[in-house]
Amino acid sequence: MKDQVFYHKTSALYEPGDRILPGNWGRVTLGNGPTRCDPQGRNNFFREYVFERVREAEFPGLPSRMRSAFVCETPTATNWLGTEGLIYVVQWETPDVPLHRGDLTWFDVFWSHRTYEGIDYCARQFWTSRERTPDAWELFGESALTVLSRMTQIGENGVH
Repeated sequence: MKDQVFYHKTSALYEPGDRILPGNWGRVTLGNGPTRCDPQGRNNFFREYVFERVREAEFPGLPSRMRSAFVCETPTATNWLGTEGLIYVVQWETPDVPLHRGDLTWFDVFWSHRTYEGIDYCARQFWTSRERTPDAWELFGESALTVLSRMTQIGENGVH
């Protein structure tokens, strides 16, 4: 994985050579807490709590999403992360970092369940890397990323 490149999507502006530190998603999620919802009215704190509890109980050797940096294998996979943000070509700073590869669509289907068993099922499927949708994979690990380039062009008026 030393020379392999990946794709990272974020609203932050980076330049080649910059480092993206792991754990930002955890800081944002925990900072927002259990009462703040995203624009779709979803509470990511609750969802991440369920996924983290299942990981700790059943998959303790896998990296925590709260302490990780995130990448996608293809630029189109970043579409699952929403419409906002800039796409960067990145590499892992620690090439041999333990990674987990999970299908992002388990986060979407999570919201359709109305039982504890249903939401635990979604988390378990994510942690076992069960595929729901091709090209919806994220990889994450507890290592920084190095920015190689920015794919998203920024126009003179700031529109991309």
